[in-house]
Amino acid sequence: MENINITDNQLLDYLDGVGTEVERKGLKEAITNSPLAQRRLKELETVHFFLQNKKGMEQPSKNFTDKVMEHLHAKASFTLVLSESGPDGREFTTLVPVEVVGRRAEAAGELEAGALVVCEGKIGKRKRSESWELIVTAFDAQPLRLPAPAPVD
Repeated sequence: MENINITDNQLLDYLDGVGTEVERKGLKEAITNSPLAQRRLKELETVHFFLQNKKGMEQPSKNFTDKVMEHLHAKASFTLVLSESGPDGREFTTLVPVEVVGRRAEAAGELEAGALVVCEGKIGKRKRSESWELIVTAFDAQPLRLPAPAPVD
């Protein structure tokens, strides 16, 4: 089996029946000899089948764009304080800005100072003057509710 580079466009043309009989026969042979092309062809066949059998695409509501844009611009910011002990036992504190964007931004803006928080999102870096800083961009931030301590007998 030789490793031949078969593009998605070639596979899609094959599914659509595009090309001469000789071209299609050569492509079929190349697909037969390439497990990677066979796997990709199966994936594209699934999408192809779905699109051919879709009875009209659904239309978004008239105010869809306005709703999306409204949620994109919502943002709440706070600073995450990370404290940890170094190898020498001294405590180090790192301050990481957090921006909660989207639908949950308003609720995140009501978090109490000092609350333990669980953030769902990603950590990244952004340029700040001449240096880079860590930042958490989250789509949700919820206060962590710890269970009440068990009574001591």
